[in-house]
Amino acid sequence: MVEIEKWYIDELIKVCLSQCDDRVIEIPRFQRKRSDEWTTKREKQLIKSIKQKFPIGSLTLYRITYQKPVKYIIIDGLQRIITILKYYDNPYEFKNIDKKIQEIIKNICEENEQIEELNKICSKWFTKKYLGNYYELKEYNYVNKQNELISMFNNIEQEITNTIVEKIINDTKNLKEFINISDYQLAIMICTCNEEHLFKIFERLNTASAHLKEYEICAARWNQYDYINIDNKTITEEINKYYLSLKKSSQEISIFNDMHIIENKHNLCEYLFGLKGYLDNKYEIFKNFDMNLIFKIIGCCLNKKGSYSAIPESLLIIFKNDKIKELESKLFESIDFTLKIVENLFIKKNSKTTQIHILSCIISTYYNNYNQINRNQEYYIDLISIHYLNDKLIKRWTRVLSNTIPNILNDFIYLEKINTETFKRYFKMHINLSLKKSPKQIDLIDKIILSLIKNKIFGINNNDTIKIEHIISKPMLIKYQSINQLNIPMNCLGNLCYLDSYFDKQKKTRFIDSKYNSLNNDIIDKYIFVQDSKFEIINNNLKNRIFSESDFSTHLNHRSIIILNKLINLYHNCFE
Repeated sequence: MVEIEKWYIDELIKVCLSQCDDRVIEIPRFQRKRSDEWTTKREKQLIKSIKQKFPIGSLTLYRITYQKPVKYIIIDGLQRIITILKYYDNPYEFKNIDKKIQEIIKNICEENEQIEELNKICSKWFTKKYLGNYYELKEYNYVNKQNELISMFNNIEQEITNTIVEKIINDTKNLKEFINISDYQLAIMICTCNEEHLFKIFERLNTASAHLKEYEICAARWNQYDYINIDNKTITEEINKYYLSLKKSSQEISIFNDMHIIENKHNLCEYLFGLKGYLDNKYEIFKNFDMNLIFKIIGCCLNKKGSYSAIPESLLIIFKNDKIKELESKLFESIDFTLKIVENLFIKKNSKTTQIHILSCIISTYYNNYNQINRNQEYYIDLISIHYLNDKLIKRWTRVLSNTIPNILNDFIYLEKINTETFKRYFKMHINLSLKKSPKQIDLIDKIILSLIKNKIFGINNNDTIKIEHIISKPMLIKYQSINQLNIPMNCLGNLCYLDSYFDKQKKTRFIDSKYNSLNNDIIDKYIFVQDSKFEIINNNLKNRIFSESDFSTHLNHRSIIILNKLINLYHNCFE
C-alpha cells in the first residue's frame, strides 16, 4: 500500500538531520554508498531543475513506526537527498552558484578598478566561512560579519569602503534570492507494505534508475536471512568503518537499526563487506577493486559457479557449524597462493572485470583442491601460470559466458596439463598477428611470456633488476626505418629479451649494438635465448645497412619459435 504526501524541501532537510520533533528519516543498512554516477554535473542539473520548478521524480520512504516521532527509511531517492543536503550545507560549491558568484565579483571589480585587492576580498567573502550554509545565508546571518568585511579594506578611504561594502551586501541579498529552493515541494511516496516485500521493492526501484551493482542488490535481498555473530574483531571493525563511510557520504543521515551492529548482530552481506575491508588491509591488490571481488571469490569457492544467489545458504551453514575460521584460513592461504602467480604476470593491465574473474577462478581452484595443490605447490604455481598465459592466447576472457567460470572450476581445467600442439598453434597465431599489426607498445601477452621465462631462469624473488629490453634497439630500428621508409615491427616478441642492470646500467646503449660480440654463449643464451649464426648475421647486416624488412621478419619468426620452445622446455611438466 502506498500513500502520497507533499513535503517542502526545508521539511525534508530538517527530518533528515533529526531536527524535526514528529518525523525521523534514516538509511537502511542495505542502502548503497554514494553512487559514482552522481557526478558534479548531475548534482548541478538536479539543483537547476529544482530552481526552475521542474519535476525531479518522487522519493520513496518506508514507514517503520506510526507513533511520534514517525520513523521512515529511504527506499529510493537517497542520491537526490544527499545532493540536496550538500546544497544546504554549502551551496557555493555548486557550479551554477559559483558561476553566479563570479559574475557578481566581476561586476563589483569592474566598478572599482582602482582597488587591486578587491577581487581577493570578494572571493574571500562569498564563501561558507562568511555567509554560512544555506539556512544561515537565508536568515541574513552574514550581516553580523559586516565589520569583518570592512576590516578587509586596509588603507582605503572610509567613504569608498562604505560604498563598496554596501554594494557587496546588496549583492549578497541578491545571491540569497538566487540560491533559494525552500518553496519547492517534493512528492513523497510512503510505502506501508509488509516488511518482507521491502527488499524486493528496493531492488525494483533502484534497478530502474541508476544501475545497481550485483552486490548492492544482494545487500537488500539477503536481509531476509538470519543475523550472524562475527568473532573476527578486525572484520567487525571494518563493518563499522563501512557504515561510518556510508553515513559520511550520506551527509550524516543516521543509519537505521544500528543497535544490531553494536550488539554484533550482522547480516551476511555485512560480513562480506567487513571481509573485503580486512583483505584491503592485508593485500594491496584488493584496494583496486570494489565489493564485487569478494562476492565473486566467495561465490566461486562455495558453489564453483561464481553465483551470488547460492552464497547465503552455504555461508549460513558454515556459520552455524562454527566453520567460519576454517573458511577464512583456507581463503587467506588461497589468496597467498594466487598472488604468487598473478603479481608477476602483469594482471594490472587487464580490465577490472577480467581481473575479478581470473583472481576468483585461481583462488577457488586452490580453495577447492586444497590438499592436492599443497602436496606440490611449486608445480601448480607453474601449471596455473601457464594456464594464465594460455587463457590469453585463446582469448578465454574476451567474452565471458555464463558457463565460463563453472566450466573452469567443475572440470578442474587449471589442474590439467595443456596440450602442447594446441598451445603451439595459438602461440604462432599470436606471433603472426603481431607481425601484421606491428604494435606500437609491447603486448601484454609478450610480457607474460617473457615473465614466465624470467621467473624460471632468475627466480621469482630474485629479478628486480631484470627488465624487458629490445635486442635490436628501437633508436637503431627507427633510424633505419626512416631512411628506408619501412614499417618494422620492432616491439614484437622476437625482438625482446631481458637485460640485467649489470649489462645495461645507463640505458644509453642496447644489447645488440655494443655488447653482443663481447659476451660468451652462456650469457647470450641466458638473456636472449639464441646462439646460432643467423642472429649474428642480422646484427652485421643491420650495421652495414643491407638489412631488409623481410630479413627482420624472418629473424622475428625464427627467434619467436626459439622462445616458444624455450618456454615449453622450462615448463615441460605442464604440457602433454
